[in-house]
Amino acid sequence: EQAKYKGYSDKTVVRMLLNVFPAQFFLYILNALLGTVNGIVISGTQPVQALSALALCSTVSTLGAVLSITISTGMVILCGHKVGSGNGNDIKKVMNTALVMAIITGLAATALLLVFRVPIAYILGANSEILEYTVDYLTGLAIGVLPAILISPRTARLLMDGFPRAIEANAINVGRASFSVMPMPCKS
Repeated sequence: EQAKYKGYSDKTVVRMLLNVFPAQFFLYILNALLGTVNGIVISGTQPVQALSALALCSTVSTLGAVLSITISTGMVILCGHKVGSGNGNDIKKVMNTALVMAIITGLAATALLLVFRVPIAYILGANSEILEYTVDYLTGLAIGVLPAILISPRTARLLMDGFPRAIEANAINVGRASFSVMPMPCKS
């Protein structure tokens, strides 16, 4: 395992970064577009209260992304330390631990969002006019939070294992965005 990570020249590192950039750039653009589509669909098909609920819940979406990126970054840093110290055999252990942490974090976040939807909606600033929309939107986020939290650690692992074009690992973003829109009830 360690031999796989030895002997990187500056040219190899630059080539690896250039291989990773298009996939990561595409994923960030896709995620931004999906967020925009979310807003367009809701604003075009639902009353203004639904769009207000979407805006309130964006904080929860951001928190999920922060948790995912934090776990992923920690995993990459620890793997770098393992390689640098000559303990390349421990890399899989670090990766598996990060994956388990992401799963536990995602399940805990799902449970918290489902159980405490109404208090969370009030904490986010929902009033009686948009409470139902906010709770519905939080339900959608709860359904998608586990896959969303798994995105960054899984992608980092695929990239470190030599699969820089691992876009398919993040296709779950499409499902997450769909879940964000689906639970919004149609109100007249």
